[in-house]
Formats: sequence, structure tokens, C-alpha cells
Amino acid sequence: MAIFGTSAGNIVVTAVITWTLQRRVALATRLLRGLRCFTITAAGATSAKSVPTDSKNTPIPRPTKQQAAKAKKRDNDLGEANAVTTVPLSISQVESTAFYSYLDVAVLAVPAAIANYVLGEIQQALGFSGNFLPALAGAILIGLALRALLNVTMLTHLSPAFDKGCTVGFAILSGLAAMAVLTICPAGVLSFDTKLATHALSQATGALMRNKASTEAGKHMPDPSIDPLLLEIALALLGAMLGGLLLTPIMRITRSFASAVDPPEWGQDQMGLPSWLTLHLNLVLPAVATVIWVTPLFQEPLELPNEVMPKVKAAIMMCIAVVQLVNTRSLVQSYLNSGLRQWHSMKHGPPAGAAGTKTGEVIAFKLRVVNTLLVKVAIQCITPAIILTGCTIIILQHSDNGKSGILSSGNPKSAEILQIPISFWVCIADFCGWWTCTCWFLYGASFLTLIKSNLLQV
Repeated sequence: MAIFGTSAGNIVVTAVITWTLQRRVALATRLLRGLRCFTITAAGATSAKSVPTDSKNTPIPRPTKQQAAKAKKRDNDLGEANAVTTVPLSISQVESTAFYSYLDVAVLAVPAAIANYVLGEIQQALGFSGNFLPALAGAILIGLALRALLNVTMLTHLSPAFDKGCTVGFAILSGLAAMAVLTICPAGVLSFDTKLATHALSQATGALMRNKASTEAGKHMPDPSIDPLLLEIALALLGAMLGGLLLTPIMRITRSFASAVDPPEWGQDQMGLPSWLTLHLNLVLPAVATVIWVTPLFQEPLELPNEVMPKVKAAIMMCIAVVQLVNTRSLVQSYLNSGLRQWHSMKHGPPAGAAGTKTGEVIAFKLRVVNTLLVKVAIQCITPAIILTGCTIIILQHSDNGKSGILSSGNPKSAEILQIPISFWVCIADFCGWWTCTCWFLYGASFLTLIKSNLLQV
């Protein structure tokens, strides 16, 4: 029972849960298994020139002779790409796709972090002291999500140079905007308690230095002075990273949303998706979250006490994360459907003439690219939810332990080294969660406007 109240107990239980999920459930694989991808039908596999299939991998009923005659005059000859077929994704296909390892680690870290938080709550209910691992697990969750986005966006040859340039450009703009918000915005309008966080960090650092001092004078040294501006600069750098790395994921989410809620008339059977409500919540909830942090727009009109706000923020972030998790399969499927859209536009578009066979090779290549990048798209769709989950765990840990408390390891021998002020954790999580929701809302609204104006293709 003694080990259960320490960090070692958390680590043992979390390791068992993680191993079980990895061996028995394979969360990342289950997230994508069974989705429909589209491939070129092998020559001779079907007698029809163009036979899309339904979700059960069975051919759609053949057209009448008159319809077939008209279609023959209208359709382009794409050579071996004259027909496509639906193939459900298998486990081996998912696991062999590029970037799967990043998805696997990031997804598996979510239940591990949640298990740490639940164990911490149980420990507190049984009378044990506060544990630093849940907050650390939330921070690791955010780090893993950003690592995955960095690898699929910047550190790969599979991302276009234009996307990388836009990521860098928006990261700079986002960093400047974050710095302006942190330094100019009045505390009564939007506050992340940077002064409280630096003061608590100063006290914790001073206590550690005095405990480690070998002389009498050292044991009476004052707390070091830490300028809140240093923390604001660090948060601005975090905002720059979030603003840059979330650009292409939110664009992908918005384009997949637009494609999913408005499938073409010819592709209703292949592209129709059931989660209409949750897909729309995907755009609405980040806007609501952006407003909740602004005191005059939410807290003051509702007259909510300061003690309630952390739980309100955690609740809205958790709602966004859950909705996004529910939507991930639909959004990835909508992306896979884009391959069928491209094939249909080439097959039934303007006459291809003598270049028909070449066009067929192009569309076959495009379908392979779409199927190759499906895990990248899955990472783009799920990492914003993972970031918000990490922020939620940290903020809930803060609301349970009090604003000026200390999280320790639970081990007296290491407590001096691992004591961390909760207000420092929550300052980072508070800003990270709000900035993620704000970028999500602003980027999503902008991209949706471009799509509705036909300035951005689905």
C-alpha cells in the first residue's frame, strides 16, 4: 500500500495499463482499421469501364444501355485507371504506412496520461500527498503531439516546400501575436497569471538552493528574482510553435469537414458520413473556448468565481478533444475520398484526347499518394485533441491542489529536487490550451471562408 501512494506506484500501474493497451487493443491501428481507400482496378478485373464500389466492396448496379452509351461518349479513356475499387484498410496496411510510429506513440500516451491523473485522484482520496506525475504526464502529452506534428510537417520530404514556408511564416506571426497578447492585454480582460507563476517558481528555486547550501550564509539566501517577462517570452515561443504547426492540420480538418458535409451527388453512397452534428461541433466549440478565457465576455456576465474557472476551461477543452477524437475516422475517410473525387473529375471531365493514358498514370499516382499519407492526415486530425487533453490534465491537477501548492514526487528523498509549483504548470497549460483553441477557431473560420468562396479546393 505504501508504494501505491508514491510516483513509483503510478509508474508501475501506468506501465501495466499501457502494455495491455498496446498488446491487446492497438489503439492507433483500431483508429484507422476498416476505413475505405481507393485503388486502381487491375486490368481484366471487371468488364465495366468505370465501376466505383459501395462500402461493402460490391459493384454499384450497372447503368442502362442508353446511359452506358452516353457515358462512353463523355468519359475519358484512362487506360488501366478506367476503374477504381474500394479496399478496406487492414492492420498490416496501417502499420506499414509512413509516420505510423509517431501516431502510435502519441495515441498510446493519452490513456497513460489519463491513468496517471485518475491514480493521482485516488491517491488524494486515500490521504496521500499530491503527486507530480499527472502534471508531468500532461506536459509529455503536449510534447509528443508537437513532436509528431513537427515530424510530419517540417522534418519530412513528403511535405511540400510551400507548406513548410507557410508554417514558418505563420509561426513568426503567431509568436508576435502571442507576445502582444501577453504583454499588452490588460489582466482584467485576459490573464494567464504569469506574475504568480514566476513568484512561485522563485520561491521553489530559493527553497531548493537553501536546502542544498553547505554554508550558514547560503541557508539564509533570499529567493532569486525572476522577471515575468522571461516566462512571457517562453510562452510566446510556445505560441509560435503552436501557431505554425497547427496551420496545416486545421486546414486539413477544415477541408475534410467541407468535403464530408457536402459530398458530390454522384458519390453519396461512397462518401456519405453519419457524424454531421459532431463535425459541425468541431468548428463551433473552439470558438466558444476562445470566448471563455476572456473575462468580460464570460466570467463577469455569469458572475463565476475564480475557483470555478479552471474546471470550466478544463471541461470545454475536454469536450473539444472528445468531439475531435470521435470525428477523426470521418475526417480521415473524407481525405481518402478525395482520391475518388480526383479520379471522377479526370474520368468524367473534359476530353483527355491522346493524353488519356498519361492522365491515367497521373491519377493512379495520386491515389497512391493519398493512401500513403493517410497516417499523416490522422496525426494532423488527432494531435490538436491530444494537446488539449494534456492541458486539461494539468489544469485539473491545479484545481485539485490549490493555486500556490507544490507537487512533489511522494518520495521524501527526492522531494527537494522534484518540487514544482502548480501555478507554473497551470500558467503554461492555460496559455497552451487557449492559444490552441484560438488558432483552431481563426484558422478554421478563414479556411472555411476561402472554401465557400471557391478560393481553396476541398
